[in-house]
Formats: sequence, C-alpha cells, structure tokens
Amino acid sequence: MPVTFTARPDGTVRFVVRVQPRSSRACVDGEHGDAVRVRVHAAPVDGGANADVIVVLADALGVPKRDVRIVSGETARQKVVEVAGLATDSVRARLLPTPLPSIPHPTTPLRGDRGAVVESVQSSAARAFAVRTSAVPAQHRPAHDERNGNGHNHLA
Repeated sequence: MPVTFTARPDGTVRFVVRVQPRSSRACVDGEHGDAVRVRVHAAPVDGGANADVIVVLADALGVPKRDVRIVSGETARQKVVEVAGLATDSVRARLLPTPLPSIPHPTTPLRGDRGAVVESVQSSAARAFAVRTSAVPAQHRPAHDERNGNGHNHLA
C-alpha cells in the first residue's frame, strides 16, 4: 500500500512514518508499507529518537525543524508527522524520489521505431575474445586443467 500524504486545511501535510532507532545511518530510506521509513542513530529513550526523526525529516525536506511536528505516536515506532510550509507533491517528491527507469540488459534485443530490432554493440574486449577463441579449432584449445587460477591460458 503506498504512502498517503494528506493536505490539511491549515496548510500542513500529514503522513505516517516508521522509525528505525539505533541505525548506523540517519536518513529517509524509502517506504515501509504505508509509511515513510526513517532511520535514526538515537535509541528510543527519553524522546531522543523523536528529536532525531524531526531533524532527519527537516533536513530531507529542506524546512526548519520548527515546521516538522510529531502529531501522534510519541512512544511508538509508527508516528504521524505534520509538516508546514510545503505542498503535498513537494513533500512526496523530496521524501520518495521517483526511481530511475530500468535499463535493459545488454543481451536483451533493443527495439527501435516500429518494432525493428536494433543490434546491440559488443565491447571491443568481447569481440577480441570471440575472435581469439573462434580462430583456434576446438581440438587445439587447452583443456580446463591447463588454465591457471584466474581462468587465463598459460600460453596466451
């Protein structure tokens, strides 16, 4: 279920945060179910983790700490946070950036305009290896035990 960012009449935006205390890094780390995952260094003792959550969110959003407030969940891992001074789309974009589009694997045929298959370009090293190994007849190629530890021929 995606994270829900709710615009309020007073100009604030509310959303759910899932806190991971005692983390080795302090950052906003994507989604956790229907919440934004926030990692903090502090332990959940005497409000230390809550203070760190406010600092991490304020830094990620580019707003002063006074504009970030924990509305509910002071003693729980899951909290409702309110941010003033930003629009809903801006909060979403700053906390959950859009992932980069996936790049097709080099062996996957690429399709150009009108569905025509575009030839992929082989690297010069791959071409040289293919030429070297195909030029030697199979009966003259060294067996596996004639290779050194890193997979290269002793003679080559």
